[in-house]
Amino acid sequence: MKQIPKVEKPHKSISIDELEQRNLAFIKDSESIWATIRTSFLYVVNDLRKKKRQFAIGISTIFITVSVVTFLDSLIGLAPAVTMIAS
Repeated sequence: MKQIPKVEKPHKSISIDELEQRNLAFIKDSESIWATIRTSFLYVVNDLRKKKRQFAIGISTIFITVSVVTFLDSLIGLAPAVTMIAS
């Protein structure tokens, strides 16, 4: 079998202009990300203004759920202490 020699590619140096173009492209992309986040935030704020009752129901549901889960976790944590006191 014939062996194929490895050919190393020379390192390409990046010019200052190309580096600046890459940097500008990154900044442009990050600006579009912030624009998307801002638009989403404004959409949520406007939706909350229109539907205050649904927002209150959602927040109270989250509060009740977290409270019950925390209570059950604490109850499980106290179970060994309760069994020691009972015996």
